[in-house]
Amino acid sequence: MNPQIPEIVDLPDPAVRPLVHPLDVPPARRLFRAATVVGALTGPYAGLGLAALVWFASASWLPPLVAGAALVGLGALARRYLTAQAWGFIPRRRQDRGRPLPLTWQLGQALAVAVV
Repeated sequence: MNPQIPEIVDLPDPAVRPLVHPLDVPPARRLFRAATVVGALTGPYAGLGLAALVWFASASWLPPLVAGAALVGLGALARRYLTAQAWGFIPRRRQDRGRPLPLTWQLGQALAVAVV
């Protein structure tokens, strides 16, 4: 590491764990969890459900398109921002971007999509 650049958080020792995921760093875990929740609640299925509700309420085709596109678009922007903030705690050469999410997180995402 460059001694001139201070680290914001304490990362695991590179000899023990060379690659790090935001779930391994407590300050990044909160942001990553928020990004996962936002992504699950504002996905295409949620946008389609909102568009269907607005369509039944308005009996027009323009408001559902605007409502669904706004939910999905703003949700994608928020998810991307939160994910970038979570990965920002970890230097690029130590990022483990290929690690799958834990099974409980995957089940939680599927449950959120089913509820929405």
